[in-house]
Amino acid sequence: MRTNYFLDHKLGEVLTSNPLQPKLAAMLTNVIGMTTPLITGIINGAVTCMEGDEVYLEVGCCQGASLIGALMGNDKRAVVVDNFSQFTGACNLEAFEKNIRAHGVEERIAFYQEDSDHFFVNPPAMKVGVYYYDGDHGYNPTYDGIYAAIPHLVYGALIVVDDTNWDQPSLAIESLLHDKYDQSGKLELVFQVKTHDHPNLFWHNGLAILTWNYDRCNKDA
Repeated sequence: MRTNYFLDHKLGEVLTSNPLQPKLAAMLTNVIGMTTPLITGIINGAVTCMEGDEVYLEVGCCQGASLIGALMGNDKRAVVVDNFSQFTGACNLEAFEKNIRAHGVEERIAFYQEDSDHFFVNPPAMKVGVYYYDGDHGYNPTYDGIYAAIPHLVYGALIVVDDTNWDQPSLAIESLLHDKYDQSGKLELVFQVKTHDHPNLFWHNGLAILTWNYDRCNKDA
């Protein structure tokens, strides 16, 4: 995972002059998603920095807007988890499958229709370079959903957490940052935006980015 390249170059590019911005905005006019072109652009920028056989892991896909954005303009692969138990009117398997087919990314996706607790009991073998957690935003689900993914994260992996304007996911992140991981590594908060309004035109409902073992990465990456 080219963590430094993302933080030092790609993130700034996305925030100022992302060439994919028009395509992401157009996609979001056709695919229902609780996100924005800027957020999907950040995720996409992170995914393009993955290396080798690293995969993008997403928990909570709704109709696939963030997922489609993540895979736009690259050849990366994704593992996706959702049981569509929240926002049942808009988020459903039929709409998800229709959208990923329409945008030509279905062949690069391994989809698991279950909640994240069940998924992490017996997950597939995977090296996760970027993890987007957009599942249940209660304290325990957020904490557990991130903690359970740690054994599958590569050094320097990026963890993106949505809806951090809310207290519960923010508190879960704070707890995770202060926890010890048996000397196996550490989490670090490297980017965060909170807004006074929701939904915010650019940041929707807040966003946080963490790294796993970033200080152990090759600093010249």
